[in-house]
Amino acid sequence: MAKAGFVYKEGAQILSWKKRYLVIERDKLSYYVRENKKDKKGEILIRTIKDVKRFREYKGRRYVFGVVTTTGRTYYIQGSDDENVTTWVNAINEATGNKVISNPTVVTEAPPVPVEQMNVPARKVTADDFDTVSVIGRGGFGRVLLVKKKDTKKVCTSPFSVHSQVYAMKVLKKSVIAARGEIEHTRTEKSVLSKIDHPFLARLYFSFQNAENLYLIMDFINGGELFHHLSQQKRFRYERQVILFTQLQ
Repeated sequence: MAKAGFVYKEGAQILSWKKRYLVIERDKLSYYVRENKKDKKGEILIRTIKDVKRFREYKGRRYVFGVVTTTGRTYYIQGSDDENVTTWVNAINEATGNKVISNPTVVTEAPPVPVEQMNVPARKVTADDFDTVSVIGRGGFGRVLLVKKKDTKKVCTSPFSVHSQVYAMKVLKKSVIAARGEIEHTRTEKSVLSKIDHPFLARLYFSFQNAENLYLIMDFINGGELFHHLSQQKRFRYERQVILFTQLQ
């Protein structure tokens, strides 16, 4: 069942609700800013969807359903009314091969909202909130540390991370960034990372700074950056290119 239309989707990082044009495509559920599908914001691979749940109420919102994935994340989406939600749930279930539920009153209770997601002033995260496990890399701009967050059970959700309790902390020296004229480049890097919502790309969880350094808290994934391997090999074999680009489709 092909389906497309405007919905509201909860963001992964800021948890705000944005209007998105949702489309069920051949092998994925994609969401865009506009109906012309030129500004894509993300996608959910059909093969990673294991369930679709309807909620009686979610964070004070009605007509919400959740797309539960094998990556550990649930995507929360709000339709316009009961009938709209029913058609979305049935269309997604049909695309994944799950059972189609036609009764629009079939709902489930929403999960409890974690404290860190409630609408209360949040304490600013700093470097003191993390314990350093080890140093995993050094570079011209700073270093990368393997860290654990002290006061939360939140874990990395990357399907490639075998160490789900830890993060990679990228520490960038402000003085070096300024001296090399990389301020705008660094801002762009942080902006792009904050917008990434993809099961096969490292996710940015936190970002903050102090007088000396900038900090980016991301998924810890073994193997190193793609740029590192490309700089060493100069050019990937065709077979490897196919694998990489397939993961990013």
